[in-house]
Amino acid sequence: AGRGGGARPVLSVEGLAASLGNTGKRELMVYHTECCDEALLGSLQLSAELTLGDLVRAVREELDFSASAICRGTEHSGMQVPLHCGQYGLKALPFFPRPEMHLIAISAEDE
Repeated sequence: AGRGGGARPVLSVEGLAASLGNTGKRELMVYHTECCDEALLGSLQLSAELTLGDLVRAVREELDFSASAICRGTEHSGMQVPLHCGQYGLKALPFFPRPEMHLIAISAEDE
């Protein structure tokens, strides 16, 4: 039994890829500075092959937004988890295991 007595879910990379369904992709919402309707930049297709660096490039090329930093966030929560540029070579899917997790893009002007 862990702290709080609740079971903590364990997610496998294979299980995450299977959760994408038949298309092998899932929509990832992208927001500017916070997860709210007013800050929505657009969406990207998240797949098992994409890296965090691929997402940063897609934000720049597909959504025409130059992000100097990215975070993971959820709607109706002020909590943001910074994703360090040293992690950009890692697969993106484990950072966004659930559909309610979104990408937050921050520009140099926002810092």
